[in-house]
Amino acid sequence: VALRFSFLQSLWVDESTQLSGLSLSVLDIYRWLGGMIENPFLVPADRMPPLGYFVGVLWSSVFGLDVLPMRLLSLVLVAVGLLFLFVYFFRQQRLLLVLFALLLLCMSANLVVIAVEIRSYALFFLLSTIAAVLYFDILQQVISGNKVVLHQKIMVLCVVLALAMVTHFFGFLLCGSILGSYLLMSLFDKRFYFDVKILSVVSCILVIAIIIAFPSVYASIVISDGGSSVVSPVKGAVKLVYRLVAHQSLMAVIVFPAVVMVLVYGAIAWFLYKKINTTKVVFSLVLALGGGVAFAVGFLASGFDALAPHYNIWMLPFLAILFGLSMEDVLAWQQKAIGGVLLLVLGFGQYSMLVDGQKYAHTRFSEIQERVERYRQGARVGVLYNEPMAKTWFAGLYALPESVGQYIATNKGYIDLRTRDGVSQEQFEALHDIIVAAYGEDIYSAELARSPVEQPLEDDSPVYHQILPSSTEWDVIETASYLAQESADIVVYKKSL
Repeated sequence: VALRFSFLQSLWVDESTQLSGLSLSVLDIYRWLGGMIENPFLVPADRMPPLGYFVGVLWSSVFGLDVLPMRLLSLVLVAVGLLFLFVYFFRQQRLLLVLFALLLLCMSANLVVIAVEIRSYALFFLLSTIAAVLYFDILQQVISGNKVVLHQKIMVLCVVLALAMVTHFFGFLLCGSILGSYLLMSLFDKRFYFDVKILSVVSCILVIAIIIAFPSVYASIVISDGGSSVVSPVKGAVKLVYRLVAHQSLMAVIVFPAVVMVLVYGAIAWFLYKKINTTKVVFSLVLALGGGVAFAVGFLASGFDALAPHYNIWMLPFLAILFGLSMEDVLAWQQKAIGGVLLLVLGFGQYSMLVDGQKYAHTRFSEIQERVERYRQGARVGVLYNEPMAKTWFAGLYALPESVGQYIATNKGYIDLRTRDGVSQEQFEALHDIIVAAYGEDIYSAELARSPVEQPLEDDSPVYHQILPSSTEWDVIETASYLAQESADIVVYKKSL
């Protein structure tokens, strides 16, 4: 499904930033992410630690810096994470655990989206999965009292956490949640052992990671300063709890998201209460600490949504393993019933992604790009967007050639996206023979799930008002309306002869 979705996902603003940054040298990438050089691109600067970019540079040097190869990089990274989890638990003969954990992960539509994004989230998921598995293994050593092996495994875990911290700034939250849970447990359980040697080595590893990541993290704070959060922390928390296990693709059947949430969270809560053990408590504590800190940050920092599901993708492997642990305690008939219902419901979401995946893409920029390529042979083509369509027009600034004019339609006229200068109507009309006008807006989950991917353009669509009345006559030669996270009503105009 993810491989199919890689052909359906449209380029959007964040991916345009990533692809632009990957064109720089390794040193300039580090300086650019740290705000040490001016942003040389028309797309926004990034606010991400550098490891994901470095991995992207290595991959693109072999497979090329193009959209599809870079999507395949993310797909490979997610697949490696899932394989690592499977191999470990299979070797431990925890077959029920790994079966239900992989059911939740492999059937996750949210993970399908992450698996093809040209961002650092796939690498972050891989490192988070490795960290979750290593921490699970450490807990088994704690329970068995094997202190020699415990030293070595804690150090390996800290190396993985350090890599996560230089991949995504929420790697700090992952690291703090794991180490915080271990320290809290050590206050009540003497089996959670640490000494000066462990603390010294762990501190050195993490300090190195903090030094490497600090410029980009500081730059992200500067970029975010003065911003406003779109979602309140309470709504953000509800969205995170929902999106960790459900997705818009389930909304066509209104009860499906609720069914998934009840089965997954209900099983975890019930068997945490009925058959409590150390591993379940610690993994629950990791999620509680991480979620609590993200919730608090949502109140204190307004520049970004700290509870955004893609930022908190690190929680997913911990939740999946915790769900697998809970299902080990269920009776055989209950395992079959829960597994069957989840397979049916989540399978419906996967089918929706497979058949109507374009609806769950970030944008429909590919439709605009296809029309530009079709009409620009022998004609002067311009693209006209509405103001809120930033996810799409930044993709246009990256992907479309400079010969294609790109503009924002405002109440006061047209703005050239490349120069940010106002353009008179006479100039606009003199420069182009073909205009691809696009009007987009954010679409809610229920409407996405229940509406067709493509539909006839309504006569009262606002896209018709983007071409201002003038003495120049424009003929409408094509119309279309497409759904996505950011929809696109498209009208193609040709100047009358």
